[in-house]
Formats: sequence, C-alpha cells, structure tokens
Amino acid sequence: MKKQPIIPSLADIPVPDSSIIEWQVLADIMSENGTMAAVSDIVDESHFTSDLRKTVWNECVRRFNEGQPFDMPNVAVTVGTEFVQYIFRTDGMIDDLGFRYAEEHARALHTAIVRRRCYHAALSILHLSQEQGTTDASIYAGAAEAVAQLEPSTVRGEITIVDAINELADEIQKRADDASSGRPNRITTGIRSIDDVLYGGMAPGQLIILAARPSVGKTALALHMLKASAAQGRSAAMFSIEMTYDELTMRLIASVSEEYDDENYTGLDKPRRSIVTPYKIANGFDSPDDWKRFEQAAAQLDKLPIVINDNARDLRDIVSRMTVLNKQGRCDVAYIDYLGLIKQAAADPKAPLYQQIADITGTLKATAKSLRIPIVLLCQLNREAAKMSKEPQLYNLRDSGAIEQDADIVLMLNNTEGPRLPDLEVWVRKNRQGEKDFGVLMRPSDNYMDFKEMFIIQNN
Repeated sequence: MKKQPIIPSLADIPVPDSSIIEWQVLADIMSENGTMAAVSDIVDESHFTSDLRKTVWNECVRRFNEGQPFDMPNVAVTVGTEFVQYIFRTDGMIDDLGFRYAEEHARALHTAIVRRRCYHAALSILHLSQEQGTTDASIYAGAAEAVAQLEPSTVRGEITIVDAINELADEIQKRADDASSGRPNRITTGIRSIDDVLYGGMAPGQLIILAARPSVGKTALALHMLKASAAQGRSAAMFSIEMTYDELTMRLIASVSEEYDDENYTGLDKPRRSIVTPYKIANGFDSPDDWKRFEQAAAQLDKLPIVINDNARDLRDIVSRMTVLNKQGRCDVAYIDYLGLIKQAAADPKAPLYQQIADITGTLKATAKSLRIPIVLLCQLNREAAKMSKEPQLYNLRDSGAIEQDADIVLMLNNTEGPRLPDLEVWVRKNRQGEKDFGVLMRPSDNYMDFKEMFIIQNN
C-alpha cells in the first residue's frame, strides 16, 4: 500500500531567520569600508528585518556617500551602542573576514531574504486555500498575484547566450553613440600605438600594471597617462603613496610648461626644454616672467578633471576613497603609485609576502570590475631586470606571480640611449585582448617629466 506523504504544519516550518547574516554584513562593511561598493550592489535597506539593523545600514550608507568613515566607533556615535553590545554578545558567530568574504555574505543575505519572501508568498496562497466562498478564478488570481510580488534576484547568476548576445548588441550601439558624440568608450593611455592594440585604450574593469626598476620613469609616465586621460574628459584620480601632492603638482606644472629648443635641433628628435623648471619651483621665482609662465602652465592644468590623494596608505582606505570618488563622478580611471608601499591593516602578519601581494592585486582587480573603471597600478621589477642586457620580461615582476595573473595588461619600462637623456621604452608584455611583446620608444623632455611617442620597436 502506497504511503501518504506527510504534510508539515506551519509549526514545522518557521519563518527563515536572517538576523545573524544581517549582522555579519554590517560587521563586514564597518571593518572594511571599501567593501561597501560591492555589498550595496546586492543588498539594500529592505534586506534588514529589524529597525536597529536598518538604522545601522542607513547610517553606513549616508557616511559612505559623504566620504566619511563608518567603522564601529563612528557609527555608534550616531545610532547608539546597542548594536555594538549585540555584536559582543554574539562573539564567535560574527567574524571579521574582510574583503574576500563580504560579497559572499551579501549574497547569502540576499538569498535569505528571497527565502522569506517565498515563505510569505506561500503563506498568502495557503490563506487563500482556506477561505470560504471564493471562486476558482479568484483563488488562481490571488495565487498569481502573490507569486508576481516575488522580486527577481538582483544578483546575476547564469545568463543564456541569447541574452548575452542582446546585451552585447546594446553595448555596441552605446559605444557607437558615445564615439559619434566625441566620448570614446575606452580611456587613452596617451600612447597612440598602445591604444591601437588595446582597441582604443583602457577598458572598464581592467587592471593595468606599469612596472619598472627604480628611477626609470614609471611615475613620470603615469602622470603622462593621467594628463592624457583627463584631457579626454575622463575624471582621473592619482593615489600617491610615495610622493606628496605638491611634488606631483610640481611635476605636472613642469611637464606642461615646455617649448621646443629650435636653435640647436630640428626634426622629430628635437628636445623640449622647460619654461618653468623644477629648480625654480623648488627655490621660488625671482622675476615676473617666471610667475607669468607659471600661470600659463597652471591654466593648462586647472581645466583638467584630476584629483590627487597622498594620504591613503592602507588598501582599505585606497579602495574606499576610490569608491566614493567614483560615486561622485570624479574617478573614471585610477592610478596608484605604487604596489610595494600599500599596507594592509587587516592582513595576517605571518602570511608570506607573495600572498599579501596576491591579496592586494586580487582586491584591486575586483574593485576595477565592481566600479567599472580601469586601475593603473605601478610596481617594481626585481634586481635581475637591472642585470639583463635585454628588455624586461614578465618573470622580472617582483614578489608575486599573482601580479601577472591578475593583470589584464602589463607594461614594462626600460631606459635606452637617447640624444641627451635616456629614451624610455614602453614594452607591452601582457595583453588579454591582442598583440603583445612589442615596444614603443618615448623621447623625454629635458626634465624627464613628459614624453613624445617616436616609433615602434621589436624585441632583440
């Protein structure tokens, strides 16, 4: 005889509880403010089931949008200490796991809320089945309405090839419209030959590595790229851990205050000389003409959408500030100078260096994808690169193979003999999109703070 299925009662199916995962998500964003961008793409106020947790979330969102820190002490000042006491009472149930797990917790919270919504929809249908005097049509209509109120997930999982093709077609049309209106989809590197092999420049979501030995010119080339992207109308942010904002400003002023030395040179190789020299900037101007030249150079820069941050040292701070600037429309591309100086307050001090580097590059790649911007990360080559008689290769990247793995594009710099100062070779060593292993010769100005593209070179 066939057994009848056991039908559970409501007492056997409690409402799905999401309180712990809600607290976990709040703990994630308060311990690592830079995770807010990824988390806020997945959850919102409606995902929190208590007034206290909604208040904490809204306070974090407010501070995030205003560029303020929202760690536990700062949030406690506004919303009170009840939530802090709760987290202490649940010690061991809520972890400080940082960047790597914050998005996973947000997805888990989203799934928990979907379960609750399904529960309530099922409960509505159950009530319909118990109502007396209803018609078939009204029951089916009520059930359909309850199901229709289930919101589709905001977290994309799989996508069919048909939908993927349709989205690509829409994106192609958008790119064509942007190009016709004078706003290319990609961001220029300031080096035409490299832009060509990148299909027009740096793309959203890319991590670009700019690597060289010390004093070769990676910061100078990064500023060349920064100016070019800003001149294109894209908001460019420079995060400088090595130099102060006034040192960078001095370099930028010197790089645009130049003229050709026509008296002694002709043709493409004629060098440019500075009108406002770094020496004069460092020691003060001694004539009205110097001030006039300074103002002329400044006028070329003050129209460009460039911001400089020289106080963010920790990875969390860099990602947080980058995210805030991006939400404010002030960061279409970010430059970070440089990898070896980035700190991680939450890192395991016992972790090997290569793992710490891998965490940094992995986080920056994820940030580039989340914010839909290219990130240019400067880093150093190992000592072996200085001993080589040929151009630098990928194995010369210092400290971790994860740099090469996480990067979409790797540019490597090398000095070679020039007419007066060393020329700069820019080698494309990795390019997920196409051609690689070729170089572009860049001729520097007399202060080595700006460059002119000369010609393409090949490997020896």
